Amino acid sequence: MGYDPVSDRIVVHSGQVEGGAVSADTWAWDGAAWVQLLVGSNAPVYRKNAAMGRNAATQRLVAFGG
Repeated sequence: MGYDPVSDRIVVHSGQVEGGAVSADTWAWDGAAWVQLLVGSNAPVYRKNAAMGRNAATQRLVAFGG
């Protein structure tokens, strides 16, 4: 999970979900609604025990680890 100050949204990448199943869903929360991001071939592969942070140089969120 990370905060994107450019879009003013919280972004989450699901990875491992309840029961041990895996998912590659990426979602953004703007304070009012969830929007699914990065669907299909644009979606990153699932990650387990990963982290997300902001790259100030590129103004992007970066998922790493897992």
